[in-house]
Amino acid sequence: MGTWNIAYSALVGGIVGGLSSAILASINKSREKKLPSIVVIAVVVIASFGVTTFINVNAQGEPREKAFSKAGMTITLNDSFVEKELVAYTAYFESKTTAVLVVKEEFYFLEQLGLPTDISLYEYGKKVGENNYLEYDVTIKDGLAFSEFNNTVNGKDFSYLAVFFRGDDAYWVVQFTCESKNYGKYSGDFFKWAKSVEV
Repeated sequence: MGTWNIAYSALVGGIVGGLSSAILASINKSREKKLPSIVVIAVVVIASFGVTTFINVNAQGEPREKAFSKAGMTITLNDSFVEKELVAYTAYFESKTTAVLVVKEEFYFLEQLGLPTDISLYEYGKKVGENNYLEYDVTIKDGLAFSEFNNTVNGKDFSYLAVFFRGDDAYWVVQFTCESKNYGKYSGDFFKWAKSVEV
């Protein structure tokens, strides 16, 4: 299958996502009434990761749909994805050309910080951007609250679709990413997969 070299900015969760004590100390220092790291954007460089499973294909040569479940969330991707562990993420799925990163930000954590857990997905998405120094719009369309943005890391351009969800006990951020030159090719799949999310 080969190796795909990727560098991308990824969403990193709070305590549930495994923040180091240094980051937690910095969060506690910045306790303004904005969400002080509901989700922190950190630059994560994943070099030379490869898919270690073979792709099962249907009669038309297309990957088959495959549901993945973790920590109370289910998403339907396809069988070109494999689930892997990635520190600070609730779930992480990769294929040869795209990645899906999931962060669950539990309400009890926000409440411990004295932050509201009853804000809209639009407000949540805006606060995530503000706290991570990103200037993006939050769009509500076709039942999804999402943001699209780009980042250049190590000279490569990457595009992202961050989709915000609210469950019974947590906010969720599901981020889809690929090289910017491929975003047009994969963005339709990203939205399709986002619509499959159940929390």
